[in-house]
Amino acid sequence: MSGITPQQPTSIWQRPIKVKFGDLAMSLGKAAIAGAFGQWPEAASGGVDIFQALGIQGNEVAAVAWMLVQRSLLQAMSELTQEAKQELSQEPDFKRLCKQLDRALASGDLSLEPNFFTQPKQLPIVTQVQAPFRQWLQMQGLSAQQAQALSERLPRYFVFALNEQWRTNAANYAALQTALSGPFEAANERELAWLRYRAWLQRRIDEPMFAEAFGLRQIYVPLRAYFETEIKLSSNDLGEDRPRSDKDLIRNVVDLQTAILHWLEQGSKEDAVRIICGGPGSGKSSFGRMLAAHLADSEHLPVLFIPLHQFDPSGDLVEAIDQFLRDDLDDILPPNPLNKAHAEQRVLLIFDGLDELAMQGTVATKVAQDFIREVQKKLLRFNQSEGRVFALISGRDLAIQAIATEFRQVGQILHLLPYFQSDGEKRQHAYGWEQDLLQQDQRQAWWQTYGQLKAKPYTGLPEELNQGKLVEITAQPLLNYLVALSYDRGEVDFSAESNLNAVYNDLLVQVYNRDWAGYKHPTLGNIEQRDFIRILEEIRSYALTDVA
Repeated sequence: MSGITPQQPTSIWQRPIKVKFGDLAMSLGKAAIAGAFGQWPEAASGGVDIFQALGIQGNEVAAVAWMLVQRSLLQAMSELTQEAKQELSQEPDFKRLCKQLDRALASGDLSLEPNFFTQPKQLPIVTQVQAPFRQWLQMQGLSAQQAQALSERLPRYFVFALNEQWRTNAANYAALQTALSGPFEAANERELAWLRYRAWLQRRIDEPMFAEAFGLRQIYVPLRAYFETEIKLSSNDLGEDRPRSDKDLIRNVVDLQTAILHWLEQGSKEDAVRIICGGPGSGKSSFGRMLAAHLADSEHLPVLFIPLHQFDPSGDLVEAIDQFLRDDLDDILPPNPLNKAHAEQRVLLIFDGLDELAMQGTVATKVAQDFIREVQKKLLRFNQSEGRVFALISGRDLAIQAIATEFRQVGQILHLLPYFQSDGEKRQHAYGWEQDLLQQDQRQAWWQTYGQLKAKPYTGLPEELNQGKLVEITAQPLLNYLVALSYDRGEVDFSAESNLNAVYNDLLVQVYNRDWAGYKHPTLGNIEQRDFIRILEEIRSYALTDVA
């Protein structure tokens, strides 16, 4: 079916609005059209015949289509502006917005294709009006950041407004419905699903940790990472403790979230995968959840977070995601963005826990390798013309080593850094890029925040914890938190002469008592404390091996 190009009878914004919109203004009891802006949702869906006021006949399909889009955009802009009304420095200047929108659209035609009903937020006009809307918001007193945030939310608000217009004024759009059959319900249902899922992603990081009153969002410390590049080093470039060689690896230090967001902004179809690796408790899953919540909040792009222990990696990736979504009995997850019927313009898939891909109870290297290859194959297909689908995969160092040869581009594999590295540890490697990040002892910031959340007098890491083997423990995010719980209890001697085994035993016992007392996790069944401790001791040994 060919597209319909709506033509404005004349430039609607530049017509004598004070006359043609007079009926609208009078129905609202306002003296000027500017006053209608704050009440636009009511006006747009009310009994006022705006078509008649503007001199548009109901059988003029192009004009009717233009009015549907126009009214929906104004309703969306009104709702967004109302959310920021406390920040406005003046009454919204509706006339100025109309003029700016008209100038932005004067040089282009608006073409409606059949997919208008299934993917309305991808309509070109939505992108075209975001810039003038953002500029207008700044003129009304919002900061550049606030205006940008509001304008970026416009596409999804537009979808809801469009659906509301179609539902509440169906008679007005009869001619358009005949020309382009198909309601907005499917698109609206998809948008609602993504809105619900984004809210859930954000709620996840606000849920309490280990029965605490605070959640991950409040205690989280931004993680650092490094990627390796090969470089020739002279003897002067090497530290005293490092072996001499003509060729060596340099560790390029980055802020992890900044690096990932930069990668997504580049949107290269040839560079669609990032790998994050680190030991148990190094913060891989926490970062994935924080990133997903950040992207959901900013609406930068849709993101689907998939814990791999709940995922079947065998076979086709699209079918596996379909099954993962079908298993969602709570109806929280959105439609499959890899399915053509529900495709998003751009999407990020976060696969958390590559090491948890298991077969018959054991981690299978081949399963992980096959999964990685299937992801790469599908991304090549989805990204033939442009970067549309991106994948972020996290796993333990050992699991990543098995598939490292699959990723040869610079920066594709990012290794998590601990909260703290001693000078001796730093000298064992050559570091580049943002080396200042490496100098930060993030334990200090973590403990200060922890003290504020717990109303404890901590201004940083307590001195008795910054010694001996405890340095290795407190450098790891999860173990550091367990140390804090144990330290608060005051039942373990953390002096230099204390037995490290006693410290570990207390950490393990308290995790068992806090997280499983009165409630047995279904995946563990009726596991006894001694067996639970054996499991965590194994995890701890892996963590310290990774640090060493």
